[in-house]
Amino acid sequence: MQENGLKCRTVRARVKTTKTDNSKSPAPDMLQRNFTVDTPNTKWVSDITYIRSTGGWLYLCAILDLYSRKVVGWNLSKKMVTCQVNCPLFS
Repeated sequence: MQENGLKCRTVRARVKTTKTDNSKSPAPDMLQRNFTVDTPNTKWVSDITYIRSTGGWLYLCAILDLYSRKVVGWNLSKKMVTCQVNCPLFS
């Protein structure tokens, strides 16, 4: 490896970002996998993703309207909190 200028590549350990609470049951699947929509603001879906930044992990929660497929609300936080979003429909 040295003769060919090769070096091994180390893999960082994954950081566990989710803390589960086994005393609580998961949220019910209210859509029952039916994502078809005929009118706006009838069905919304949300998800949380993790973003690594120079200041540490950030958590992005986005809420989408299934009819228009547009973001109707979002929140970016240093702590994982329930989706307390910046959305005009929640005001």
